[in-house]
Amino acid sequence: DAAEYGGDAGTGWGLGLGVELASGLNLSVGYSEDQTNDDANNGIEEIEDQKRLQVVVGYKMTGLTDLGGTNFAVQYVKAEDMDGTANNADNLTNVTLRVEQTLTDYGTSVYGGYEHFEYDTSLGDFDEVTGGVIGLKVTF
Repeated sequence: DAAEYGGDAGTGWGLGLGVELASGLNLSVGYSEDQTNDDANNGIEEIEDQKRLQVVVGYKMTGLTDLGGTNFAVQYVKAEDMDGTANNADNLTNVTLRVEQTLTDYGTSVYGGYEHFEYDTSLGDFDEVTGGVIGLKVTF
């Protein structure tokens, strides 16, 4: 699935592909690039063009519990400026691990995740951040 969009602020494009096998193993990959229009941004050349890669590998299981399906996923995201010479040139890397358990009888899922972020700029490197999330999703 490809898309192109644009306007006074600039142009960009993105491409993605996802595949799920009968075994429950699934993979999706996406890539995009954005090019800013310096004239539309008051001539500010420091507003950077960006490229972004996202890869997700997952597995949908049944039979692990009698409650419903269980899903696991690992996601990798890399976003960076295409011109590393600007004052605000930055790079972001994110790794996420997720698990979700469906509670079929209740129309509900419980989920949890772990995330790790690295963010650096040409002006300095930031501390890495690690966090987690837990939640409940109700479908009605």
